[in-house]
Amino acid sequence: MGIAYFLGCRDCEVFLDLDKFPFVELQKRNLEEFSFSSAWRLFRVLPVGVVEVEEELKWARLGGYSGWVREKISYIERFLSYHQGHTLFIALDRYDLPWDLGEEGFYRWKEVCSSSSSLVEFFGYFLPRNLLEDFGFEVWESVEEFMERQSYAIRSTFEYFREEIWRGYRKWKEGFDSL
Repeated sequence: MGIAYFLGCRDCEVFLDLDKFPFVELQKRNLEEFSFSSAWRLFRVLPVGVVEVEEELKWARLGGYSGWVREKISYIERFLSYHQGHTLFIALDRYDLPWDLGEEGFYRWKEVCSSSSSLVEFFGYFLPRNLLEDFGFEVWESVEEFMERQSYAIRSTFEYFREEIWRGYRKWKEGFDSL
C-alpha cells in the first residue's frame, strides 16, 4: 500500500495531497520523531524547507517518472513558489491530520488541488474553505444538493460528518464566530 504524503503550509493553513509521491531522502529520515502542537492537538509532521523539497523533485525528475508523478511535480513547484518563506511541513496519512474532519479547527484548512482532472482531491469535498472558495457554495442547501450527486464514498463521508462540516462551514463563512 505505502504511505501517502501531504505538503502543508502552517502559515496559510493549506495543503497539497501528494498521494504516494516517490520521496527518496525523506523516506530515509525517521518521521516518527517529528511533530508539532497546535492549539488543538499534537500532529506528526516533518518540518521541511523549500530546498529540501526541491531536492526531492530532482530525484523524481531523474527517476524518469511520467503521468501523475510528473503532474504532481508541477503542482509542488507552484506550491513552493507561492509559500516561499512560510512554515512548510510534510505529513503522513498514518497519523491524525489537522484537517481531519471533526478535528477542532479543521475548517480553517484548505486543500489545494494537485490534479488537472478535478477541482479538489478527497478532503476538498468536505473542508468549508474549499466548499466556499472553490465550489462557491454561498448557501448550505447548495452543498447538500451537490453532495447528493457525488459518488457513494463522498456521500457517505459527508453524511457521517454532516454536522461537523455544517458547523465548520458556518464558522468559516461567518468569520470564526462561535456557534
